[in-house]
Amino acid sequence: MNYLRAIILYVVILFSLLQSWLLVTTLAVLVFSLFYHTAFLIPLAILIDGYFGHFYTMPVLSVCAVVWSVGVESMKPALANLRNI
Repeated sequence: MNYLRAIILYVVILFSLLQSWLLVTTLAVLVFSLFYHTAFLIPLAILIDGYFGHFYTMPVLSVCAVVWSVGVESMKPALANLRNI
């Protein structure tokens, strides 16, 4: 069941970003980041940048995904310590 929820969130992120539903994309990315490893978002960002042809210029979504992944994964231990208080 846990894998199914991750796959559903991944597909929601993909299709909502392709349809330019940025609020739905933002909420799905936040939920995905809380429960799963954010490095799985990097290949998705690379594929979407490739789909839109952003590799001829700066692949902004891929760079944002890497920065988001590093930031969130570095903050997760601190958030886990806050739950124990």
